[in-house]
Amino acid sequence: MIGGGAFASYVNSDFGFVHVYQIAIYGDHDAVISAMLYLPSTASTKHPVPAILAVNGWNNQKEFMQNVAIELARRGYVVFNGSLWAWALWW
Repeated sequence: MIGGGAFASYVNSDFGFVHVYQIAIYGDHDAVISAMLYLPSTASTKHPVPAILAVNGWNNQKEFMQNVAIELARRGYVVFNGSLWAWALWW
């Protein structure tokens, strides 16, 4: 199980070419936006890259856009992939 988790993490980061960070943004009324930030290994202050805001559909979570975010980061884009915070207000 530990080996499988390590391998999944390795695949999730495109074998080390994409840096993946889990972040949380805290807002009003105790709302929290849970997000993943995908950074290509080529991005730096001397080599800026364009960014994409990946927003999942109403019925989905950020994990459903993970494969798209990894591919875009692999192609040189910074990708912010967040879950909709409004679900906390509806339920």
